[in-house]
Amino acid sequence: MESVLLVRSLLEDLPQPYLPDGFYIRLLNEANELEDYVALHRAAFGSDQMTLEFRRSIMGSLNYNPELDLVLTSSDKRLVGFCHCQIFR
Repeated sequence: MESVLLVRSLLEDLPQPYLPDGFYIRLLNEANELEDYVALHRAAFGSDQMTLEFRRSIMGSLNYNPELDLVLTSSDKRLVGFCHCQIFR
C-alpha cells in the first residue's frame, strides 16, 4: 500500500474545487456507505487489501477526522471517487 503526502501552507485561502455538472463532493456517510467505499477503493487500486474491518480500523484511529473523509458522487448519488485526508499531530 502506498500513500501520497501533499503539504500546503494554510496561511492562504484554498481554491474552490471545480466539478463538472452532476458531480458533488460531500462527507462520507459512514453508516450507509462503507461497503460502497470499500468496493470503490478496491476498484481504484486493483487490490483487495481494503476490507470493511480495515476501513473501520482507520476510522477508529486517533488521527481520523470524519470531516476530512470526502467522497465524490455522480448525479445518481453513486460513489465515484474519494479523498481521505488526515492531519497528523
